[in-house]
Amino acid sequence: MAKLGLRFNQRIPVGFRDVDIVVRNSNGSKLGTLRISQGTIDWVPGNAKTAYKMSWKKFGALMEGEGTPKPANPHF
Repeated sequence: MAKLGLRFNQRIPVGFRDVDIVVRNSNGSKLGTLRISQGTIDWVPGNAKTAYKMSWKKFGALMEGEGTPKPANPHF
């Protein structure tokens, strides 16, 4: 399972630059990069040169259909 260490105490605007989050497993090996932009969310596996792109609307539908429900964080 991947370990993730992120904490944001404020909103981070996504302007004209993507926000990249590198995801690593517990051994430190790179699983991929999650790229967040205004129009899409992209996944670049490992050190691949190909990104898999999805609209936010489609991502929301995927999470609601395939994700596990849990109480939402009231801070957002």
